Parts: sequence; C-alpha cells; structure tokens
Amino acid sequence: MKKPTLSTTNKKKPPNFGWLIILGPLAIVICTVLFEASPWVAEHSQEGAKAEAENLCSWGRAMMKEGRFNDAILQFREALKIKPDFADAAMSLGIACHMNGDDEKALTCLNAAIGMNPRKKDVIYNNLGLIYEKRGELDLAIENYRQAAESGLRAAKVWRNIGMAETQRENWDGVIDAYRRTIENRPTLQNLYLDMLREELSEEHNEDYIDDLTARFERGAAEADLAPFDSTIANRLLMTDVRLAEDYRCLGNAYEKLNRIDEAIATFRKAVEIQPSRAQIYNRIALLHAGRKEIDEAEAAFRATLKIDPDDKLARKGVDYFIPKLWQELEEERSKSPNAK
Repeated sequence: MKKPTLSTTNKKKPPNFGWLIILGPLAIVICTVLFEASPWVAEHSQEGAKAEAENLCSWGRAMMKEGRFNDAILQFREALKIKPDFADAAMSLGIACHMNGDDEKALTCLNAAIGMNPRKKDVIYNNLGLIYEKRGELDLAIENYRQAAESGLRAAKVWRNIGMAETQRENWDGVIDAYRRTIENRPTLQNLYLDMLREELSEEHNEDYIDDLTARFERGAAEADLAPFDSTIANRLLMTDVRLAEDYRCLGNAYEKLNRIDEAIATFRKAVEIQPSRAQIYNRIALLHAGRKEIDEAEAAFRATLKIDPDDKLARKGVDYFIPKLWQELEEERSKSPNAK
C-alpha cells in the first residue's frame, strides 16, 4: 500500500519581499522630494539661508570697522552666494569695495542692490551720489542724491550733499536752493531720536516697530518723552549746531557770489549767532561792509574777530590799516563835495 503524497498545489510558499526591495527606496525618494518641495520646508530653508547670510554680513561690517576691507568683502560675497537676492549684502559689498578703493565694483554692487527692492534704498542712492561726486561726475551725483531725498533719507543730510556738489559746479542758484532746504529741514531732538532708534533696529530688520513709533510721535508726543537728557542724543544735537552754522556760511557764500550782499551779510550773521567762535565769518562780514563803505559795521566785525583771536592777521590789518584808510577816503570825498563847509 502506497503512502499518500502531499499535493504540490497545497504547499505553502514563503512570502515574496522582492517588491519591498524595489519600491522601498523609491518611496523614500518620493517622500523626500515631496517633503522638500513643501511650502513649510521651503520657507524654513529660506529663513535659514537668510540668517546665515545676515551673520556673515554682521561679521563683514565688524571687519570694515577695523579697516579689514578685503576680509569684509569675502564675507559679503559668501553671503550673496547663500542668498543672491540679499540687498543688504550687495549694499555692504559696494561700500566695502568703495572703502577699499574699487569704485567701479562699488557702483556695480550698489546699482545691483537697488534692483533688489532694498529696505535702505535711500542710503544706497546717497552712497552712489558720494561715489559719483568723488569721481567728478556731478550730474549723476546730484541725480542720485535727489533720488535719496525722494526715497526718504533725512532731508538735511541729502540736501547738504546736493549743496556741496552744486558748489563744485559753481551753480550758485542751485547752492542757495540746496542749503535753504538743508536749513529748513535741520534736525530736531525728535528726529535725531528716531534716527538713533532706526539705526539700532535696522540690524533686526524691525521696520514695523519704527513705523509705529514714528506714527506715535506724529500724533503729538512731547520732546520730554524722548529722553532729552540722554548724553548721546545731547551730543548729536550739539553737533547739529556746528553743521547748521556751516550751512549758513555756505549759503552766505553763494549769496556773495551772486552779489546779493544784504542777504550774504544777514546769513553770515546767523552763522555766528549759532557759533560765535567762527572768527573767519566775522572777517567776511567786515570785508562786505567795508566794500560798501559801511565803516562802523566793518570795524565792529573786525573787532569781534580780535576778541576771538587777538593774533588774527586780517582783522588786525583791518583795524590798523583798512578802517583808518576808509575814514580818510570818506573825509576826502566830503571835502570835495559842493555842500562841504
């Protein structure tokens, strides 16, 4: 009797895991691609790149302060490799190149930064103006300064730059217009305080905060709210007096160039009211009065100079020689007059 044999059809086969070997890695690849393409990953990847680029820029700016311009340039270039549309890096690279003597590269970088819709467009335009002015391209300099003013740069600063450029062109009407605007927009305690905060917050890219703060001040915050006794603000405010006196001097000089003598004298007097130690401005006032035979006024101005600097050669010569000569000429004119007695 034969033993029954097992049917091959009923025999259990071991499970086939071959599909896992093929499909497993493929599934991992697909999931990875989908994960990396997700908005969340893309956003966080961009944030990481921006943070790294900002760190590089911070190091670069610190190196610039130490005069290590070549090292700073390397940092800014690395930042742009990580984030090619980073306007702050392009702007900083342009400034570093300018400080390193490469104005062609500086202009390329700064113009590229303008095209990146930067936060500091006004600063970039102003820097472009400074470089063009240094190169003697005064039309381009003034064009960029005006763009800086339109983009929001503090008006007094940029109009002063325009005034200096117009002076080089000897466009005295343009100089008068620029310095008038400079004086009209001179810094106040409030906007100096805002400028300081803006500088501090620019590193944190926190524009919303400074905008809210500006709006608050515009609604009527008193200057007493702005810590007027803070030494840093006080020093800055004192420095504005020096600049304002110089602005009046430049404006007076332009009036004199156009032979608008009354306006020149009045403007020079405003300069010495702000900064009474400016002996050379008193001398200028004295000479203008002397040119119009206003002897008493001329002598008073020369003597004001001598109070400041007893060794001033021009003022001493004015008192000892010019003034007596003017009196002598006046007496001679009077003696020749038909009505003289």
